[in-house]
Amino acid sequence: MKYAGLRVLLVAEFGGKGNVASVVEAVGRNPWYFPSIGEYASVLESCGLEVTLAALFDRPTPVEGANGIREWLRMFYQPPLPESLVAEVEAKLCPVLFRQGAWHMDYRRLRIVARRPA
Repeated sequence: MKYAGLRVLLVAEFGGKGNVASVVEAVGRNPWYFPSIGEYASVLESCGLEVTLAALFDRPTPVEGANGIREWLRMFYQPPLPESLVAEVEAKLCPVLFRQGAWHMDYRRLRIVARRPA
C-alpha cells in the first residue's frame, strides 16, 4: 500500500544534551539518552525527515516539596537507587538545586520540528 499523499510532521520536546547534568554527576550514572541537536537531527534525517527547527535550551523546573529531589530520584531512576545513595545525592545537590524553599531541576530541553519532504 502506498501513501504518496501522506504528509508526516513531527513536533517533539524532550530532554536534550546536558539534561539533569548535576543529578547525573552526583549519582554517577546516566540511564537516559539525551541527544544533542546534531545527534538527533542525524537520526531523523536517516529516516528521511527534514529538520526544520531545532533548539536546545535550559528550562529550570521546580519540583514540589522539601523531599522533591528524593521523589524525583525514586520516580526516574530504575532500578531504584539505594536509600543511602539517595541521601548522599540529596546532600550533594542541595547547594546547587535547592533555593527559595524548593528544588529546581536543571532541565535542558531539545525542541524539534521535522517533516517528510514533499
